[in-house]
Amino acid sequence: GAADNAAKDDTNSHICRVLCVDDHADTLKLYDFALRREGFETSLAATADEARSYFQNQAFDVFILDSVLGNSSGVSLCAEVRDCQPEAAILVISGQVARQDREKALAAGADEFLPKPVALDDLWSVARRLVDGKCSL
Repeated sequence: GAADNAAKDDTNSHICRVLCVDDHADTLKLYDFALRREGFETSLAATADEARSYFQNQAFDVFILDSVLGNSSGVSLCAEVRDCQPEAAILVISGQVARQDREKALAAGADEFLPKPVALDDLWSVARRLVDGKCSL
């Protein structure tokens, strides 16, 4: 029950779980490599629907979302994630770097916004900062 879940949350002993969502397979492979190397447990999704099937059924500590996912909006997906998993950290990555793109992502619930191309060191350092103390790496 709820008490069991609270006890688990207090230990912070689970491995940090991240869901990466990007419609480019090569980008997902890079994120997967960089994050696993740093101790994250990764799940990968290439579409908004695939991402929903993950986050509606399991908890993640951090989400890394591309702002444009084929015909879908990563920013809209960000709002869905925030509703479904309010405690999770969300990083939106975008090739669209105008101030209003950043503002839209943050308004939708993102904790951080990084412009593309993203250096892998920046990716994992931001992810690490977002999950600080919530889980183990």
